[in-house]
Amino acid sequence: MKKTLFKNFYRTIFRTFPKFVSIVFMIALGVMVFVGLKITPYIMRGSVDERVKEGNLYDYKISSNFGLQKEDENIISNLKNLKDVEYGYSINLKDEDRKVDFTIENKPEKISTVQVVEGKDIESDSDILLDERLKDKYKIGDEIDFKNVEKFGIFKDEVKKLKQSKFTVKGFIKSPEVLTTLLMGTTENGYLAIVSKDTFDFSYFSYAKITFSDLNGLNRNSKEYKKLSNKRKIELQDSFKGRAGEVYNVIYAQKREALDDSKEEVNKNKFDIEESEKKLQQNLEKVQSGRKDLRRAFADLDYQKNQFIKQINQNESKLTTALDELYSKKAELDKNKEILTEKNNSLIKDKADLENSKTDIELQIKNENKELKLLEENYKANLIEESEYKAKKEEITKKLAVLNATLEKIKKNSALLDAGLSDISSKINELFEAEQKLSSGIVNLENKKYELEAKYEEGLNKFDKYYSKLVQKKAEIEENNLKLNKGKDELEDAKGKISDADSKISDGDEVLSKLIEPNYNIEEGFVSSAMSKVYFAANGIYGVSNVFSLFFYFIALLVSLTTMTRMVDENRIQIGTLKALGYSNIDIAKQYFYYGLLASIIGGIIGTILGFKVISPLVYRSYLKAFIFKKVFDSYYPQIIVVGILIAIFCTAFVSYITCIRTLKEKISSLMRAKVPKSGNFVFLEKIPYIWKELSFLQKATLRNVFRYKLRLSMTIIGVMGCMGLLVLGFGIKDSLDGVSDLQYSKYTKYHSSVIYNPMSLEKDLEKFNEDIKANKDIKESIDLSLVSVNIKSKKSFDEKIGVFTTDNLSEFSKFFGLYNGDKKIEKLDDGIYINRKLAEKFSLSIGDEITFINNNKEYKGVVAGIFENHVGNFFIMNEKTYEQTFFRKPIKNTKLLILNDGSKSNIEKVINELEKDPVAVKGTNIHSLKRIIDDASYSINSIILVIVICSGFLSIVVLYNLSNINISERKREIATLKVLGFYPLEIDNYIYKETVILTIIGIGLGVFVGHSLHINIMEQLAMDSIRFFNKVKLISYIYSALVTLLFTFVVYFIVKIMLKKVPMIESLKDVE
Repeated sequence: MKKTLFKNFYRTIFRTFPKFVSIVFMIALGVMVFVGLKITPYIMRGSVDERVKEGNLYDYKISSNFGLQKEDENIISNLKNLKDVEYGYSINLKDEDRKVDFTIENKPEKISTVQVVEGKDIESDSDILLDERLKDKYKIGDEIDFKNVEKFGIFKDEVKKLKQSKFTVKGFIKSPEVLTTLLMGTTENGYLAIVSKDTFDFSYFSYAKITFSDLNGLNRNSKEYKKLSNKRKIELQDSFKGRAGEVYNVIYAQKREALDDSKEEVNKNKFDIEESEKKLQQNLEKVQSGRKDLRRAFADLDYQKNQFIKQINQNESKLTTALDELYSKKAELDKNKEILTEKNNSLIKDKADLENSKTDIELQIKNENKELKLLEENYKANLIEESEYKAKKEEITKKLAVLNATLEKIKKNSALLDAGLSDISSKINELFEAEQKLSSGIVNLENKKYELEAKYEEGLNKFDKYYSKLVQKKAEIEENNLKLNKGKDELEDAKGKISDADSKISDGDEVLSKLIEPNYNIEEGFVSSAMSKVYFAANGIYGVSNVFSLFFYFIALLVSLTTMTRMVDENRIQIGTLKALGYSNIDIAKQYFYYGLLASIIGGIIGTILGFKVISPLVYRSYLKAFIFKKVFDSYYPQIIVVGILIAIFCTAFVSYITCIRTLKEKISSLMRAKVPKSGNFVFLEKIPYIWKELSFLQKATLRNVFRYKLRLSMTIIGVMGCMGLLVLGFGIKDSLDGVSDLQYSKYTKYHSSVIYNPMSLEKDLEKFNEDIKANKDIKESIDLSLVSVNIKSKKSFDEKIGVFTTDNLSEFSKFFGLYNGDKKIEKLDDGIYINRKLAEKFSLSIGDEITFINNNKEYKGVVAGIFENHVGNFFIMNEKTYEQTFFRKPIKNTKLLILNDGSKSNIEKVINELEKDPVAVKGTNIHSLKRIIDDASYSINSIILVIVICSGFLSIVVLYNLSNINISERKREIATLKVLGFYPLEIDNYIYKETVILTIIGIGLGVFVGHSLHINIMEQLAMDSIRFFNKVKLISYIYSALVTLLFTFVVYFIVKIMLKKVPMIESLKDVE
């Protein structure tokens, strides 16, 4: 570009900056929507692909509730294009302490491998790794004690169990099979947990995970992958379609033979027990007889011993009595002896005293005689007087007389004492003789007593020896009795075992009579992991992006066309001057091309940034709120950015160039003059004089001006129509969601919980299960139904399982599940299949059409008998006759629907936890978990609604502002003239803005139809296989949309009002030729 033109280019930008900004804004809006919505599907698919690639997600998983037999393994090993296969074990257990359900598997080695995201890997059989979704309920190091680690197979002798019940949490894992916070696919029955393979004690593998070589590396969104994957699925279904019947026949034959053998063995054992019981009875009778004889012998021995002891005691008593008498006599004798001895001693003492007295008296007599002799001698010698002599002699004589008398008395007493001593001595001798006799008698009796004691000991020893022999004999008898009792106990145990065996055989017969074919489930990893839901959402967003991008780019194109057309018209004289100065048409047109190009590049950059930073994260979070894999952003997707900006360049730069080139075709002389304003056109109302005459001058001018500028009219109507259409779409989407949950769970799904139970359980167990439910005060009502799942066979992609309810009691069933065709209640189930309206719409089915579906890898067909309303989930409902005609077997009740007195989430969970403790129960479902599906869908779409409303607001304001700006710039002289003529500002405002209001109203009217069409198209893009949204827009939503559009119009009105004030009256004198 030449220097002059380059300067003019920049001056044009600054002179028309508001218009330039509006173009930039519209381009930014279009590119933002295009880039943001286009890259999001790639990011979503790339993120989920990275997760499943990291863990090598299986292509298909084959499992059976009977376990995989050897023949199943042979079939799998012979599959075409088989790359890898890994067999494993799985068991569903519950942590009763924390009320958490688990699906426990062994650690995989090569397919669907898990990665530890926190903690350590398994090191021992007591270690367990938990689902990363359980970080808020468990901590590393926590102990988990599963109260019951056993799960009975079809028969009670087939037990699947873990070798231990207590585990330590070692870490948390992520798995390519677990992509969402919802429990589905592998974790449908509980959160994933991984333990060592050695911990399992199973007879058969629970599942086989398979990868195919021809599917490896293919883009799962490609037609080639879908075609090959479907081909592999059909091959698997064909390989296993007959296995259920084969396994049933084999198991039935094996169990029938085993039961018959058991019966034969039990009967033989019964005969042996009867024979043994007879022999035992005979031996017991012998033992009883021996016991009687022994008791008699013990009694005789006791009697004889007692008699012997009695006789000994009597003899001993006699001897004792005799000894006592002798000892008594001896004591008496000793006493007498003592008395005599004392007397003797006394007499001896008395005699000694007498002798002493005698001696003293004799000495006194002698002394008195000496004194008398001395007296006489003295008298004779006349030494004394006669009187003295006579007196002393008389005195001495008297003394001698007394002394002699005393001496005589002593002599007499001494004689008496000697006689007494002699008598006592004689008696003492007699006593000594008696004592010797008594001592001899005592010795004799003591000897006899000793002999008696010896005889007693000897007799007792003899008795003891005999008693010992009897005790030994008794011990032998008791030992024999113990052996017999042990034998009797063994016989009783044997009889108990026989009774148990009879009971087991009876139970086995009952279970065998209820035996049903095993279910061979073939799950596609792409579907069961919820990866397909991510792809479905991504494809939906991609489809929405096409509609939205086309819509916004089209508006941008029209705005650019209008703006650039007006700009070229305003610059006619300048363009003519440049052309007159010798500039080529291309050089002149380049200014406007670069004008549009710069606006496109700036708008494209801003839009790209906003698309990456605002739209894409918002949509990603909204749709993948329930998913837990990490967002992977590994590319800036330059091809999308380039395409988005190229489209923007086409909408602005190319349109600008074409507009300018079209003007440059005119002659220079024509270009040097301003473009002649368009004359007013004849309007239809002029043909109605009554109305036209009543209109004021400004009203008539307004109506003529509306149709005077056709391009502006079209642009305004299209802009407003686009805004209105987007708002109708946004509110319409909300209408499609609002009330779905309330309607579904009040009118259609009335039950609060469903409990699947094992129909092959024993009748007594089923009766107890039913009694427990009846006795449960939380449960108001319950109903038993047959429930199986099928898959529709169709060329259309449809991965959802369909539940098949079978009942003949429609009135009772209607209490739990309302059946309506529109608003009309279905009162009777005719022969045929009743399908929900979602299926009818998805597969274009109507009453009388044939429908094909797969159950347990077999193909079945049925005829549609009716269509009923349902918004969450897909179901078939049929009567028992139809079921038998369709599946060639009678329906088996295996599900209970429950209505509770309290339908709160916590109470439902409490009831389910109570019921799941019964071994009959397999799995309970809380209706609130189904409600969460709608909540997640509502959350995802509400974010889209927000984007739509914001975009529509900006779109409306920018379009109306831009067109109003063009309108004012086109009519500056006209507006200035009105001012000069004395019109009030409010009159001029109304005069100018009435046109916008009229066009806005027309745009709103057309926007209703555009919004309705957009709503239908977008809802088809957002539709989910599991949810049917309302396909209608409420009247109030149209009103809200119109009011919001008018609000945006009034916002622009105030901006226009400011612009009108700035138009000077001098403009009326310009450009007058």
